[in-house]
Amino acid sequence: MWTGFKFGVNAMTVLTSTKEYFSLGRVSRLRGAEVVHSTPRNQLKRRQPVTPLSPLPVFVPVLNWEQQAYVKAHNDFRRKVNTPPLAWSASLTASAHAWAMQRRGDCNYRQHSPNKQGENIYWMNYKEFAPTDVVQRWFTESNNYDHNANACKCGMEREGCECGHYLNVIWSSTTQVGCSGAVYCDNQKGVYVVCQYNPSGGTRGVNPFTGALLSKTPNNLNNPKPNNNIPKPNPFPGNNNIPKPNPVPANNNIPKPNPVQANK
Repeated sequence: MWTGFKFGVNAMTVLTSTKEYFSLGRVSRLRGAEVVHSTPRNQLKRRQPVTPLSPLPVFVPVLNWEQQAYVKAHNDFRRKVNTPPLAWSASLTASAHAWAMQRRGDCNYRQHSPNKQGENIYWMNYKEFAPTDVVQRWFTESNNYDHNANACKCGMEREGCECGHYLNVIWSSTTQVGCSGAVYCDNQKGVYVVCQYNPSGGTRGVNPFTGALLSKTPNNLNNPKPNNNIPKPNPFPGNNNIPKPNPVPANNNIPKPNPVQANK
């Protein structure tokens, strides 16, 4: 049997092998490549040059209906927790789209971009969906968030117990958002969406809803070790400059009496 590669070109078949191969009922042994024509040579047409694929057009972020829908979806959910609305960012949109395009080959939703912006990634098998569906999926992670302790219920995030996407959506100090829009990936077996946020949230020890510093909580300790250098309180508050009373109030300069009276 032949080993090598085979490709068809305008009724031509090129077989490359150093072993036997079967073609058109013939068996031959060759070194290099042999061209076997299935039509007479005088009827062969000149091979047309292959036009190279043109590069993808440069992506220009535009506040179209899809981008508006992503911004509105974020702000609708932020309104539920009383955090300020977000504004659309062209630069974040371009950055999110660039990363989604890099992941077209594998749809790896666990691989984040190297920039320092906040980022949410969404992947699903292809079907019709709206931007609201994407943001709502992230917002439902609020079920995994302990609002009293201001921490994820599961401690360290894991598959099936995450709240980081939720925090990116509602973080109070975040002011801008930009999303890639739907990008087909893995030979169009799925859809990939990236949204990026600025400034990024997730700051340790900060209330995500108000931006205020948190008191000590199990998951938010700026200084987990106690400070032993704090001075102890004065049990006797007041003017510490008042002189202490003399334990011997008498005049120490008065001469002591002679216990033996002399007879004058």
